[in-house]
Amino acid sequence: DSTAIIPAVAKGAKSVVAVITNIEEGIFPKGEGRFTLKGGTVLSLASLFGVVNQKLLAGRRVGRMAIKTGGSGHWGIINQIFSNAPGDFDQVKTKQLLGDHAWCCMGLSDTSRPFDVLTAQFNYRQQGGKAIAGGIKGLHVMDNCYYGTDSNEGSNRVDLAVILMAPPKRWMDGINRNPELNMRAADYESKYPQYPPTDKTTGEEIMDPNHWRDSLFSARFGKAPYKQFPYTLGAFPLWAQTVATVNLAGYMGDWIIDDVWRPLVSLVVAESLYNDVPATEVITYLGRKETERAAEHLKRAS
Repeated sequence: DSTAIIPAVAKGAKSVVAVITNIEEGIFPKGEGRFTLKGGTVLSLASLFGVVNQKLLAGRRVGRMAIKTGGSGHWGIINQIFSNAPGDFDQVKTKQLLGDHAWCCMGLSDTSRPFDVLTAQFNYRQQGGKAIAGGIKGLHVMDNCYYGTDSNEGSNRVDLAVILMAPPKRWMDGINRNPELNMRAADYESKYPQYPPTDKTTGEEIMDPNHWRDSLFSARFGKAPYKQFPYTLGAFPLWAQTVATVNLAGYMGDWIIDDVWRPLVSLVVAESLYNDVPATEVITYLGRKETERAAEHLKRAS
């Protein structure tokens, strides 16, 4: 879960990319499809910003991310390492990262809270059928003596990218339209001539892929390994998954990283590097730098 971000920040990392699995619920909800603080993944991420679901607190279901520190209903968030104060991030660079259009569509402003900036990106990308991810620059690191993070008098800032390992709907839709994979691809195409799949009677988008007719992923019409492809991808026990399912998760991961590559690169390398540079060239650059660092280390060691 996202608590793995904590030791990276505690060790002084300035750019952190977290790929998070164990998506428990809320990935394909009804209605507007907005994220809520229900699943353990989003809860653990929220706890880094001092945000929790009060109902779960009342039900004592938050595990080690919170501790009761006082009177009735008074809880402290021991996992909090980032400030969630309004506007306490690099608004200029974050807006450049997202683009003015997306920034406005998400309803964000310079006074938005950092966690809201992340979840707004989750919602925006999810509703577009894309890989669910978010990035934010210049997060303010807080003192946390339990984990060893240091605010360094407010100058300690971190860039964070979070990628959720959950099936993107456009990826699922593309598989359903591939006749080499889906023997009912023609039927699927006739029912849903374009993305997103919509109900012909109401014209409304069908939010849950389980309800797409002739879909390989649906509980009723699907087939292995696509049928009810696990929205919960726990790391263990790996032996509980078939080889085909594990491979499918790998192909999905490739698609996800391709989909979020540019915003991801903008967080881990200099802005001047990634503009209009193919991903392969960026990888070559990073590999060369790694080789140079290794050679320098060997030189010093000898």
